[in-house]
Amino acid sequence: MAAVIDEPATGTAAQRPVRAELIDELVAHYGVGRNYARAYVEYWQESRGRQEETLAGIKARPDPEPMWFDYALSTNYRGRNLYANFQPHFGERRGRYLDVGCGFGGCLTAFAERGFDVWGIEVAPERIALSIANCADIGLSGRVSRDDITDPAIVQRLGQFDVITCTDVIEHVLDVPGALRNMSRMLRPGGTLILEIPNMDSVAFVCSDGHFNLFGITQIDRPTAIDYHRANFDFDYDVGYYHPLRYYVNELRALGLAAEGFASPQHAPRSPADWVGQRAMIWEAYQRFRGSGAQRVSPTVSRTLRHAVARYAAELRRNHWRRAAGLLPEGRFATRYLTDFWFLVGKSPE
Repeated sequence: MAAVIDEPATGTAAQRPVRAELIDELVAHYGVGRNYARAYVEYWQESRGRQEETLAGIKARPDPEPMWFDYALSTNYRGRNLYANFQPHFGERRGRYLDVGCGFGGCLTAFAERGFDVWGIEVAPERIALSIANCADIGLSGRVSRDDITDPAIVQRLGQFDVITCTDVIEHVLDVPGALRNMSRMLRPGGTLILEIPNMDSVAFVCSDGHFNLFGITQIDRPTAIDYHRANFDFDYDVGYYHPLRYYVNELRALGLAAEGFASPQHAPRSPADWVGQRAMIWEAYQRFRGSGAQRVSPTVSRTLRHAVARYAAELRRNHWRRAAGLLPEGRFATRYLTDFWFLVGKSPE
């Protein structure tokens, strides 16, 4: 296995005192441990260059900062919910568990609580430190390594697992076929691979994506998305490529897994009957972009966005009428446009 990183986070923020009252508030509100709450506040202070006093003050920051903070601190809550939704797909099987892109460690703690031998890999040093802090709160150490799932040597280095998860991660990977190939090879016979993937064609995410709250970014090519992101943020764009659900299913089946994809049970699809509301969401998001976002980007990015979203809206309208006429199955329409996240389940042959 790759060298395991077990050192605490260091840097500017680690030198600043964190108010015990804020840690108490986060522990009570989010149900996380003190090691993790403190580690994340230290990281937050360092990355923002300021000291926070209260949860209310953090949530009053400009969007999308409160979304990022809430996502990180809710990691254990989300991990337990994910486990509850994952469990029917692997049944009573226990054994070795791997979380690819373990992020803040929520899935590691959830699976450890249920008797799995847990391991996590991550490429971002700051998230490795946060996962380690989260695991420390339940008495686990030496379970997180800095590893890249696209590395051909990872299969031999880490071995095989009974259950592998990769949630909200694959869209950040530049070599998707390589990542899927390695994960399939790391499954034991009869093992289960589960991915949760954001849907680039979700009406909600076209209006405001789940990573940066940016209008239309899921519909444009990556170089333009990088320029769009650069105009709004002072850190690097870290999303790779979005693909349709069928792409992932076909890739896993080509690797010999029995694979199926469907709407994530954590995020119920919206109703196709609310057609007026779906169209209104896109129009209102476009008007917001024209009112403020368009002034921050280049004319080229603005033009590309308008054209991409116009094509999307035209296809959405055409497929809505095909659905209404019975030419497009209701389920396919909902999975394509009304579902924010997909589940992808792959089973290795026994």
